[in-house]
Amino acid sequence: MWAYGPGAATGLPVVSAREALASAETMAPWAERAFAWYLVVIAVGLLTAWAESSSFRQIFHALRVQASTGVTQPRVIDGVEKSNLLSVATLLVVTPFYVLLLIWQYRAARTARLLGLPAAHSAGLGVGSWFIPVVNFWFPYQAFRDCLPPGHPDVRAVNRMWACFITVLGTNLVTQVLAWIGTSVAFLFAAGALAVGIGFACYGVRTVRSITAAHRRLLGLA
Repeated sequence: MWAYGPGAATGLPVVSAREALASAETMAPWAERAFAWYLVVIAVGLLTAWAESSSFRQIFHALRVQASTGVTQPRVIDGVEKSNLLSVATLLVVTPFYVLLLIWQYRAARTARLLGLPAAHSAGLGVGSWFIPVVNFWFPYQAFRDCLPPGHPDVRAVNRMWACFITVLGTNLVTQVLAWIGTSVAFLFAAGALAVGIGFACYGVRTVRSITAAHRRLLGLA
């Protein structure tokens, strides 16, 4: 059922906080699954990085041979095609994570705004900031944090979730570089990325549940 607010000068329906919460709760289980799915994203990303590093080394070797002999090397084309296929595979795996999580994030942020909670960014910018270079390191974190009332104890879970996410990104980068070099040390960083990824998933699920519970309490439903 739609509620109409006094500010709806256009005559368009305005969603109430209770309706927005119901919409967010519908997506909450899927957001939890998205956090769990991110472990698959990490694993595929690490495997892709290792496969691409081998492919790139092959391409560079073929290019050096081609430059010195003047003979076109088929390995160059084969390596590029392999790299493109791996990129497509990675995109297919990571897309469900972003789709499910960001739908829930938007709905949760919209509920928080209707409940009068202060926010650094709009619900739309909170979602879009994941794809904006540089600010994507902290804007999404602020979007999650602002779904909770100021001073809420579960903000610590949000802090830890985001710390794990940033650590995973950094560890993945180091793993890629080491994989390019071809050292077995890359496997240690890959294991570290998966371990931190488990923390990201666990704190992410806790964040979803904490935000849902906080919104229910504010509406007097818990």
